[in-house]
Amino acid sequence: MIVALYIFIIMCMRVLQSLFSKKAALIIPEGIFAYVFYVFISKAFATAFSVFTLIGTQNFSGFNLQALIIAACSGLFLALSSLCSIKALRGGTIVLNSIFSTAGLIVPCVLGIFLFNESMSVIQIFCIAAVLASTVMLIDSSKKISGSFSLKTLLYLLCSMFSNGMVMFCQKLFGMLQPDGNVSLFSMLTFFVPAVMLGISLFFFPREKKQISPFPKKLVLYAIYLAFAVFVIQQLVTMLTPILSSAVLFTLVNGGATVIAAVVGALIYKEKITIKSAAGIILGIGALIIIKTF
Repeated sequence: MIVALYIFIIMCMRVLQSLFSKKAALIIPEGIFAYVFYVFISKAFATAFSVFTLIGTQNFSGFNLQALIIAACSGLFLALSSLCSIKALRGGTIVLNSIFSTAGLIVPCVLGIFLFNESMSVIQIFCIAAVLASTVMLIDSSKKISGSFSLKTLLYLLCSMFSNGMVMFCQKLFGMLQPDGNVSLFSMLTFFVPAVMLGISLFFFPREKKQISPFPKKLVLYAIYLAFAVFVIQQLVTMLTPILSSAVLFTLVNGGATVIAAVVGALIYKEKITIKSAAGIILGIGALIIIKTF
C-alpha cells in the first residue's frame, strides 16, 4: 500500500513538472539575468525543503570534502540542466524535452565503461541507437506542431541530456564511493551549492533594458512548485530504491514522466500526439528500460 502511495505522489509531482515547466518557459523574460534568477529561486527553495527534511530526521552525519565536491558537481550540472530545459521548451514540445532528459541515462552508462569497468552488452548498444531514433521521430513531430525546429533548440536539448546524465553519474559516483553516506545531506548540498553560486553570479550579470521589466510573480510561484516537485521525487525515489527493482522503478518514474508529459502537452498546450510521436515515445521508453535492465 505504501509503495502504491509513493508512486501516486511521484506521478502527481510529474504532472506538476510538465504543467509548470512549460508555463514558466512561456512567460520568462528574455535575457540571461532572468533565466539565472529563475533557476536560483528554484534551487534556493529546493535547498529549504531539504533542510526541513534534515531537521526532521536529525541526521546531519556524512559531511566531508569528498561528498561536498561530488554534490557541488552534481548541483552545477543540475542547474545547467534546468537552464537548458527551460530554453528548449520554448522551441520544442514537452514530451520531446522529457525524452531527451530521460535519455541522459546514456551518459552514466558510457562513463561506467571507463570508470567502473561496466561493459555494455550488444543489446544495450542497440538500445542507445533506438533512443536516438526515437528522438529523431519526436523532433520531426515537434517541428510539425510548432512549425519550426531550430539548431539552437537541438543544442539546448543535447545540453540538457548531457547535464542531466552527469547528475545521474554524480549520484552513482556518490553511491559507489560512499555507500553508507547521508543521501539527504547529499541532496541538500546538491541544491545548496548552485543556489549560492547562482545568487552570487546575479551581481555580475548586466541588466539590459529588456531585463529591467518586473519579474513575473507567477514565475516565482512556478519555480517554487517545481522545486517542491523535484524535492519530493528525489526523496521518494530514494526511499523506494531498496523496495523495488531498478527496472520497475525506472519504468514507473521515468517512463511514466514521458507519458504524462505527452498527455499534459496534448490536453493543455495542444501538442497533438501523432502516430509518429506515439511510436517515438514507446520506442524511447522501451529502449531506456532495457538499457537499465541489462
